[in-house]
Amino acid sequence: MSNQTLQPQPQKRLEFFCRVWAGFGLLLMAASWKLWTPQTQFPQIPFFEFLIDVPGLVDWIALAGVVISLGVCVFTKSSRIPIAQLAFVVSISILILLNQHRLQPWAYQFVVFAIILATMRARSAFFWLRIIVISIYVYSAISKFDYQFVHTTGRLILQALAALVGQDASSWSESLQNWLTLGFPIGELLLGVALIFSKTRKLGMVGAVLTHALLLVALIWLGHSWGVLAWNLYFIAQSILLFGFELEPPRFNEKDATAKENENVRNPIAKRKPLEFFGLCMAVFVLLFPLTRPLGICDHWMAWEVYAPRCSRAKLLCNASRAPYSNLLNWSEAVTGVPVYPQARFQLAICIATKQRYTKTRNFSVEVSEPSNFWTGERESVTLTRNDQILMFADRYWLNMKPRSIWFPQATTGEASK
Repeated sequence: MSNQTLQPQPQKRLEFFCRVWAGFGLLLMAASWKLWTPQTQFPQIPFFEFLIDVPGLVDWIALAGVVISLGVCVFTKSSRIPIAQLAFVVSISILILLNQHRLQPWAYQFVVFAIILATMRARSAFFWLRIIVISIYVYSAISKFDYQFVHTTGRLILQALAALVGQDASSWSESLQNWLTLGFPIGELLLGVALIFSKTRKLGMVGAVLTHALLLVALIWLGHSWGVLAWNLYFIAQSILLFGFELEPPRFNEKDATAKENENVRNPIAKRKPLEFFGLCMAVFVLLFPLTRPLGICDHWMAWEVYAPRCSRAKLLCNASRAPYSNLLNWSEAVTGVPVYPQARFQLAICIATKQRYTKTRNFSVEVSEPSNFWTGERESVTLTRNDQILMFADRYWLNMKPRSIWFPQATTGEASK
């Protein structure tokens, strides 16, 4: 029996990956379920102003569409998976358009993967999925060669890992901690490079699994949200399923033609050239879009700047330290179960919505900060003290800055006076 016979067909391998992908999608939705509901305890900021009056019922319908489509991908026969994946894309896109906060990095990745999986044939899908995952590692690594990461988030991860082996990293010298922390982005960059080449791909896969396993332990130690933990667990499975085998080169013979016909039966969408071209365009877009981050076009998370604290931000300056809105990060995690979207635009919109609902009788200020300097960690900030200043500053952003109307009816006289 030949080696070719012993190897599983690419389409069957892709089908298994689709089911694992969908299973983790359900897990991630469950871990962050509050974010996807029409809750009114944390402002929801749509991407476009014409969506601010959409009722909460639409959220529930779209959420049902997400859950059902992912469930179909897990449990139904393979020919229905591509249709369910496109249904997932439509449903979760509606939810994201209704609230910028929902554009979590994992949700963005899952939408992109769903489009590629649904519109491309197996070999092409695996190729582009691999390239995108490699780009995530590379972009993420580059964003961590940064003063803020070395002295804040990276150092916390280092201290958590050191504590697991009974060491107190905070007692080490400053220079040693800095160099060890820089080892994280260096290792991540080398990991991405190793995954590119066939001779080092297996080593890169093992490195990816170990990296996410260690990061998972450190994040549990630091008490991160369930969604962050589930996403790292998904990356472990993804590394094995995408890089644990070699792709066979295309063959142009009768057997290959038969295999292609069988593949079209399993994925009838993939044989439609316009949809396949759309999948290709999406893949190229995801690869190139992060390059616009320095121009302020691409958001931090869409540029794969994860665990990178240099992001732009905004905060409400007030004396009500016990009020939930005094710390947007804690407020977001308490209400939605996920970190606040790391973008000054979104956080400024949250501050505006908060002032409109809770602080009408108080002249609270808002501080807006640009991304920190890579080398010094310093930020350029502006403090806006008057409402007209805040609104004029908000007009500089292209996307909507107004909260959904469901945010206001929930406010009571007692809440507004706090």
